[in-house]
Amino acid sequence: MITTSKRSSLYSESTLFEVIDRTRDNIKDIICMGFLFGALNAYIAPTYSMGAALSARQILSSSPKMLLWSWSNLFLFNIHNQRHDSSVKEDAVNKPWRPLPAGRITPRQTTLLVYAMYPVIILVSLQAGGMASCIFEAFLCLWYNEFGGAADPLFKNLLNGLGFGCFFAGPFEVATGHSILSGNSKATAWLAILAACITTISHTQDFRDMEGDRTAGRKTVPLIIGDTPARVVVLLGVVGWTAASCWYWEAGLVESLMAWVTGGVMVGNLFLDRSQAGDSFSWKLCPAWLLGLLSMPVLCEMS
Repeated sequence: MITTSKRSSLYSESTLFEVIDRTRDNIKDIICMGFLFGALNAYIAPTYSMGAALSARQILSSSPKMLLWSWSNLFLFNIHNQRHDSSVKEDAVNKPWRPLPAGRITPRQTTLLVYAMYPVIILVSLQAGGMASCIFEAFLCLWYNEFGGAADPLFKNLLNGLGFGCFFAGPFEVATGHSILSGNSKATAWLAILAACITTISHTQDFRDMEGDRTAGRKTVPLIIGDTPARVVVLLGVVGWTAASCWYWEAGLVESLMAWVTGGVMVGNLFLDRSQAGDSFSWKLCPAWLLGLLSMPVLCEMS
């Protein structure tokens, strides 16, 4: 017989698992990359006229708030994204371990979570900072998931790029205590370049899910323009935006080497291994390329 305390313990463990499971697919590409953007740029905050440069100790002390900001906003986006019938149908093919297709949570419970999370993200931003990025990300989240933003594959890529921009800006604002709109516009311009990078290559994640997307009747760039042309778009995006980033920061070979190498490895794998496992690996390499881009301003400032 299961006692009341055991039931409570099992419920708590199950709830914790649901919370973690909702965001585990995006820990590396959103939470970690957003944190690194905030931490690296806080070190050179004067470049953006966003306060004094933060020491490693100051950045470390800001880390819990930065991570909480990222996680709470990501959790809201993911429960929005995973609760619709089409998403559940797709996840049953591609990601059957997720809570809804696995039957660990009901659509009604997920909808209640959505309503509960809006005041949570506002309270987190009031306490930690990053309110402007939080509001804009919530707007993009609604547009993407509830008002047909993801229906058009090209517009979906644009919303993905803008959303990533918010997840970069939020932790940076939390760390510095300044809005990106309050500086010299250099941070806004850099975020615009990064958002354009992600807009161009974000359909890299769709190659691995083509079977599930067909089953769900979902339109994606690879399914609409074809597999090879979509891969060529990624190639052009990686080369073009790496070059644009070098131009913007006046980066030399040393400062840009990581971006060129990781981008080359990612694109090479994308063309050489077109299996589902290979496409999944190509998407996993995207954060490495982004890290190469994110490191450019710091390396240029130090050189």
